This record gives sequence, C-alpha cells and structure tokens, in this order.
Amino acid sequence: MAAIVHAMLRETAEAERLWQRSIELDPRGTQYYVNLAAIAIDRGNSELARATLQQAIDKGCTSADVHHHLALALTNLGRCEEAAEVAEKGLAAYPDSAGCWRMLGESQLKLGKAAEAEASLRQAIDRGSRSASAYFALANACARQGKREEAADFRKLFAELKAAEPIDPQQRYQVLTMAEARRNAVAALWEAATICAWKDDLAEAEKLLLRALAIEPARADFLRALSALYRNQGRYADAEVVLQRLVELDPQDLGERLNLARMSTRLGKFAAAEAAFKEMLDAAPNAAAAYEGLARLYLEHGKLVDARWHAEEAARWAPTTESYRLLADICRRSGDTAAAAAAEAEALERSPPKPQPRSAAAPRQTVP
Repeated sequence: MAAIVHAMLRETAEAERLWQRSIELDPRGTQYYVNLAAIAIDRGNSELARATLQQAIDKGCTSADVHHHLALALTNLGRCEEAAEVAEKGLAAYPDSAGCWRMLGESQLKLGKAAEAEASLRQAIDRGSRSASAYFALANACARQGKREEAADFRKLFAELKAAEPIDPQQRYQVLTMAEARRNAVAALWEAATICAWKDDLAEAEKLLLRALAIEPARADFLRALSALYRNQGRYADAEVVLQRLVELDPQDLGERLNLARMSTRLGKFAAAEAAFKEMLDAAPNAAAAYEGLARLYLEHGKLVDARWHAEEAARWAPTTESYRLLADICRRSGDTAAAAAAEAEALERSPPKPQPRSAAAPRQTVP
C-alpha cells in the first residue's frame, strides 16, 4: 500500500524500494514483480524491468501482465526478436491478452513484418487495447504496406486519443493535477480501508471509507463496502441509510432496491419495506423476490390475504421449493388445509432428491 501511494505521488525511487521489499517478503507475489517493472519502465530503466520479470518467471510467477511487461521492456532495449518470442509465449497461455497482442504487433513492426504486425495489432484492439500507441503502430503497419486510406484513418484516431490525454507523458512526473490528486487520494483511502478491514480494525476502515466518499460521493463500490461493514457489525440502521443512497444513485438497480427493502423489514419498518418492495415491482412486475418479500412482510403482520396473494405470485414467477413452502405455510395459517397440502406437494416435487443410503455389505465370512 505504501508503495502504491509513493508511486501515485511520483516518489518512484521509494516505490521501487518498497516493491523490492515486498518481493523479499513474498517471492510468490506476481503483482509485486509487475508493479516494480512497470514503474522501472516509466522511469526509463527497462533493464531493471527485464531482470525483475525474468526473476518472476524463474520463480514460477507468470501472468499475462508479466509477459506483456517483459515484452515491452525487451522492445525498449531493442531486443525485438526476444520480445516477440515472449509475447507469443504469453499468448499461448493467455490468448485473450490485449497487452501481449499489442507487444507482439509492435515488435513485429520493428522487425519489418508489417503484415503480421497489422494482424496482431488488430487483435489487440479487438480485445480492448485502444490506446493512442496501439493506433499509431497500426497506422505505421498499414502505411508500410501501402494502405494509405487505412493508415490515415488510424492516424486520425491516434491524434484524437493523443489530444484527449490530459498530460504529456514526458511531463507526468513533474505535474500533478488536482484531478489526479483526488483520484490518488481516493485510491489510497480505499486500499487502506481494505487493509484495516482485513485486520478487523472496523472503526478505522469506516473512517477511511467515509473520507473517500467525502471526495467521491457517488462511488457505488465504496458505498457497498460501507454497507457490508455496517451489516457485519449489526448496525442495520446505518446500513439502511447507505442502501438508500445506493438506490438514489441508480434507481434501476433492482438488487439494491431488494437489499433496502429487506433491511427495512429487518428494522421493523413496515411502511418503508412495503414501499421499497412495491417500487421494485413497479420497475420489474415479474420480480419474484419482491413478491416473496411482501408475502413474508404481510405474514409477519398478520395480513394473511395479502400474504397469500403475493406468495402465489412469487410461486408463479419463480416456482421453487422455497416459494411453495412459503405458500403452504400461509395457506395452513389461513385454515386452507387443502391448498396447503397442494403447495407442499409442489415444494416436495421440486426438492432435490435425497441421497440413497448404500446397501449394507454382506457380512464377511471367516475361515475357522
């Protein structure tokens, strides 16, 4: 975590030292090698990146990122044939790695294999590598084959992506914009909160999450983490407030609406729970979970007629063992034994078969 923060603050020498220490503490931590190599490449030390990633491979730590960054380091060092071999090995294990496809294409381009480079770079872009450098390399690959119109199109895309970059790569270690500072602070707070939660320091985790949300109030992932934190501590009223915020941010998220309705039910807030379940049904009239939730809510409050109707709807939209057992219970409490028996039979029909006991082995005879 400290290494990440130092890297964000452009204190790259300290980040390198901490990632090297992380590798010493956990030699099987693949991401530590990748992080150290990535920052070494950014600082222009591709030889350190190459040595670090080769060390990872020697220790059996491999991933698409390892192959991608090793190929990048080798390309920077002018060892393009080796870079292509590393990228191909990466693709043999991780065929959908956009990074490996891009490095294969760029190394092929430098080796004068324009047609092969074009094919590899198109594969990279198809798999999500839509960076300015990928389009620049693809434009060059097309140009070398005389495909002028395609080359011009890709150069245009390159120029658009390049113009969208907020800071020139050569200046990014000298310039730290306010947007970057906020983004870095939020990332650091999130990571630190995760570590505190691992250590069961829940009060500190809560404080860090709230600080992160003060900077980015609309981060749903932070809100979900905070809600889970409150639920794990039995702080259901606080969890309800967070769930209300999540529903405000995305009214179409039926999962969060369902969580809010269930939380209100747990807190004994009949009207709030009923409203939440009904709003869910307004958005999704076939949401069996909402019908089931209302059936349980009405059953708890003795509204058996409403409970039965909603239980029947739940069973209609999701005919499961649980839905029919709920319906059977409500019918039984209503005095309708025939309907209860029918629902119980439906539940039994949908129950998974019980494992059959093995037949007892014949007693072993011994020779006197």
